[in-house]
Amino acid sequence: MPDGSDCQSGAMLSAYALRGRKDPLSVGRWMLDSGAFTQVTKFGDFIQSPEEYVRLAVRFQDQGELACIATQDYMCEPSVIAELQSQGRQASVRIHQNNTVKRYIDIMEQSVKQGLKVPVMPVLQGWEVEDYYDHFIKYCNELSNRRYWKGKEWHCPFLDRPHYHGHTGELLNVGHWIGIGSTCKRNTNPEVVSQILDRLGSCINYEYYKVHLFGFKKTGLRQANIKDRIYSADSFAYDLADRMDGKPRTTKMRIKSARKFGKSIIHNNVQTNLL
Repeated sequence: MPDGSDCQSGAMLSAYALRGRKDPLSVGRWMLDSGAFTQVTKFGDFIQSPEEYVRLAVRFQDQGELACIATQDYMCEPSVIAELQSQGRQASVRIHQNNTVKRYIDIMEQSVKQGLKVPVMPVLQGWEVEDYYDHFIKYCNELSNRRYWKGKEWHCPFLDRPHYHGHTGELLNVGHWIGIGSTCKRNTNPEVVSQILDRLGSCINYEYYKVHLFGFKKTGLRQANIKDRIYSADSFAYDLADRMDGKPRTTKMRIKSARKFGKSIIHNNVQTNLL
């Protein structure tokens, strides 16, 4: 969701959009998004390194109430994979999962080095239901030997609480964030998201995680078996109609639309805890 200090449901701001900003933010509660979709689909990869991304987060971390920053993840929608392959790039669900974990490790190291005060949200990626469970295990395996970085303990959702499935390593303290990516195309078939949450429920406890769905709209959130297991979701739908109609979209108009959309969420008894 866009910048807006009185949008009670909060804001999702893109690092790609903020990269050249010099003015301070006028924002309440917010989350920093890595701008993954824009960068990966437009350039084939991130143009911001983990070091640059964390530096940006640190620059803005005391403005408003920053909840967390999302890691730099690689989307796994078939259309994204196909487009990157058509450009001659190596792309697949497994490659993107591996790249996402590597980026998370680098960002965690930079967050300690640069003094980031807020959590880094790892993002589970995939397309088929089993992909998300496999990615969870991949995180666990890669991070099990990386608890410390130069003597400082990582606050990592995969290293602070015992697993339920008996895997080595530990999981999360109460209140840690974890994201589920590639869900924006699932709004017409939200049952798949419910199935993903079912599968992940075999290894995580939803009472301890703050689960965030990326790009998941109100239509999907009407399902109790989804909304009752997540903490937050973001959507760019507030501005969709105007974008599709090619209407002028000034900053003032977009903020007005966002505030109206935010109020509709706040008063929606289906889901009232969106970030």
